[in-house]
Amino acid sequence: MCPYKLFLTISVGLLALGCKSQSDFINQSGNTFSSKFTVLDTSQTVIHDIADLSQKTFPTEAQINLADQILLANLPDTVYDRIRAKNWRRQYFGYLNAKSETVIYANFLNFKRRQEAKKYFPEWENQLIIGYGDFFEKNTYRFLVNLTSKKIEVY
Repeated sequence: MCPYKLFLTISVGLLALGCKSQSDFINQSGNTFSSKFTVLDTSQTVIHDIADLSQKTFPTEAQINLADQILLANLPDTVYDRIRAKNWRRQYFGYLNAKSETVIYANFLNFKRRQEAKKYFPEWENQLIIGYGDFFEKNTYRFLVNLTSKKIEVY
């Protein structure tokens, strides 16, 4: 169990919610994104900005692969071309919404400029990274992937 942590750096607008991480691994399926990703255990993390979150879950590898397939099928080409590159890292966590549908929160972080990425995403493997401001608008994408309805929402 990890204790709740909240770090707020107003100068960069970084909000990172602390949580225990499953070790990251490379997705080997060949038909999804090729970058590293981590699955976050958010069971002890307070998440305020998802209105329909009713219960947190820890997604399986099969659920992550399904979320990737749904993303690949529904993303606009301009977004897909940008985030399929190896320099984007992904964070996932799961939850059930108010309708008891399984939803995967997918957070994409751009590591192309490594020095800046290390500054803004220092604990990306262990903490959910949510930020506001110019850097985050250009270097992050967040999606809610509903595995039940097979729809995505840009978040």
